[in-house]
Amino acid sequence: MHGQPVARAMALLQLGITVRVARVVSARRVPATGYRYAEPATQGTMHSTHGRVLGKVCLGAVAGMSLSHGRVSAKTLIMSVFSPQGCLVVYLWAGQFKATLQGLMAADLTALLAGLLILFMGREAVLNGRHIRLPFVFCLIYGILVGSLLLSSTYTIAPIDPVKIKLFRLVVVDGLAVMATLFLVTDTEKMKTFMRAQIVIGLVLSLRTIVGAAPGQFHLRGVGGSSYISGGRAISLALGVSIGMLGLGTVPEQAVALMLVMGLLIMSARGPLIASFMSLVAFMLYRSRRLKRPSISALAGLLVGVYVVRRLYAQGYFYTIGRRLALTAGVEDTSLAARVHFARAAEDMFLQKPALGWGLASFPFFAGTVSTEGTPHNLALELLCEVGIMGFVPLVLMMIIAAYRFFVSRKEIPLAVSDGSMYAFVFWAATIPALDLRDARAFFSFLAMINAVFTHGPRNGQPRSHTRIRV
Repeated sequence: MHGQPVARAMALLQLGITVRVARVVSARRVPATGYRYAEPATQGTMHSTHGRVLGKVCLGAVAGMSLSHGRVSAKTLIMSVFSPQGCLVVYLWAGQFKATLQGLMAADLTALLAGLLILFMGREAVLNGRHIRLPFVFCLIYGILVGSLLLSSTYTIAPIDPVKIKLFRLVVVDGLAVMATLFLVTDTEKMKTFMRAQIVIGLVLSLRTIVGAAPGQFHLRGVGGSSYISGGRAISLALGVSIGMLGLGTVPEQAVALMLVMGLLIMSARGPLIASFMSLVAFMLYRSRRLKRPSISALAGLLVGVYVVRRLYAQGYFYTIGRRLALTAGVEDTSLAARVHFARAAEDMFLQKPALGWGLASFPFFAGTVSTEGTPHNLALELLCEVGIMGFVPLVLMMIIAAYRFFVSRKEIPLAVSDGSMYAFVFWAATIPALDLRDARAFFSFLAMINAVFTHGPRNGQPRSHTRIRV
């Protein structure tokens, strides 16, 4: 009986001390940004309602997006496209521009960019040949993947023509992208240039999509007649990298993000849209641990953006994506039904030949697809059914090594690079269930960039995760 008042008094004293400590901690400011650190969890927060927890998460997310890593001028963004790293970004998404430039250029755009990349790589080898150290482990695993593709072409059930086309695309075209990444993106400054060029490419695709929009009409077509799914991935990647590197603290940054969101919605690619949403949620939670106080300008920008999107939706600009999402929720989605059928066919192929698969480009002839370039629309299933475990294991190892090197060195690199890489990694991981091997060029290039920039090694007793690369 007498112990209850004493216990209550001790509890009140403990709560008062905790609140006082929390206020002192929250009063400290980050020297570089001026934002407050997040308060440590207390016993009282464990008993808060779900609404308060959700509110804190939302405020923390807005605060995270409010973080800016320094102003980037429009000139810096535009000039990044004309750098060797910018040439690499354009090469990765060359398919989005080939249809538009087909009548204006005599040469193939991909071949032209490939020649420029080879020249840039030769220049880098001549000027900095002594300092180039390729990540041996990544190159070895990627070489095993390429070797498995070559080996599978010897026993495939597919005709020779589609096999040669797919093999040339994967080994030569995608291989050049990987090697160019290892040569041209070797430190965090070059990685920043690469990401800025990605933002510019996403803005260009968004602008062209917005200009060509047809309100109130069902429209599934990429920029210039190219793949709308690949274009959606480019815009989604640019959106996350923009928020990660630039933030939403100023009006120009908010305008860039809003333009990318509009382009993504009008492009109407469900897979990239869902992957982008999942990546943004994970990215906001990742950032909310560092900051607590949200920026009023970022919050106002988000509200204005939501209002603009709602007004455009009311005018029919997002009719296509609304219709497709409604079909997904119902039973009339023939595209989703076809993907389920393809996934089951790929699973049957893998179960029959799990070790080596049926051979390169064999899926459309086993599943009976209309096109000879048909795929299961799933990178993992495509490797398992055509190349088997022999080709699937290298992909898993490359992702594990890239994740390890990023999370080990993320605190030692600039926040702009860390946040942009964090979003890109989650986005590509979420994209794998809807990614084709023929469209994985940018994905393999990203894995190569992570290994090139974030590779650790001793140098004068200091980690050098963002200097030169070496294993």
